[in-house]
Amino acid sequence: MPKLTGFELLELLDHQCLIIFTTAYDQYAIKAFEMNAVDYLLKPFSITRFNEAVERAITRFHTAKHDIKTAQALIKSAEDSIEYLERIAVRKAGNIEVIPVKEIIYFEADGDYVILHTANGKFMKEKNHEIL
Repeated sequence: MPKLTGFELLELLDHQCLIIFTTAYDQYAIKAFEMNAVDYLLKPFSITRFNEAVERAITRFHTAKHDIKTAQALIKSAEDSIEYLERIAVRKAGNIEVIPVKEIIYFEADGDYVILHTANGKFMKEKNHEIL
């Protein structure tokens, strides 16, 4: 390639491409695969070897499209199933009190505990997944 190497060209690209390196130099193969090359064809190569590389690129392309669609579906599903905590149960003087989340003014960390501050007082709760 005039003026640029294949590696320099890859660095200039704005998006990730599926690359098959074709070269007469075997010393760059490891670097090519480190840059996520689909294949590395050492010249001279046969049409069979070329077709294998192209098939590998097509397979990777379809797999990537499937992975993107799967990820998008998972994100949509997670967004649709978000549940918000409406109340927190705490112990105070041996009793269980239920504090509506909308009444909490702020939280304060205290070691392994969280202090819930409300207009009606402070309530201590052990840190767990319900709060954090």
